[in-house]
Amino acid sequence: MNCGTFEIQRIARAVKDVLSTFPQPECASCGASMLELHLSGDAYRCKACGAAVCVICGCTQERACEGGCSWAGVGFCSTHVNQLDEALARIARPHQARLSAVR
Repeated sequence: MNCGTFEIQRIARAVKDVLSTFPQPECASCGASMLELHLSGDAYRCKACGAAVCVICGCTQERACEGGCSWAGVGFCSTHVNQLDEALARIARPHQARLSAVR
């Protein structure tokens, strides 16, 4: 594995950690369960209505989070950026963990 693979795994783990703090989201546009999403272009989309959705809270372009939000990345809105940053900070990068173990 290369460093890019480890970074993708780290980000996926951070998203999973943040997701675990939320109830199973539903699509804000149609109310469908988001257990099945598909990646289309640069967004995760609800299989029922096709809306681009935040995988964490279910908001869509048409139905944003309370107070408003914008797309911060593929599959997540700006409402969750701080939570994701905190989760990433808690998850050590593999190469850093090895270096600290050697010292």
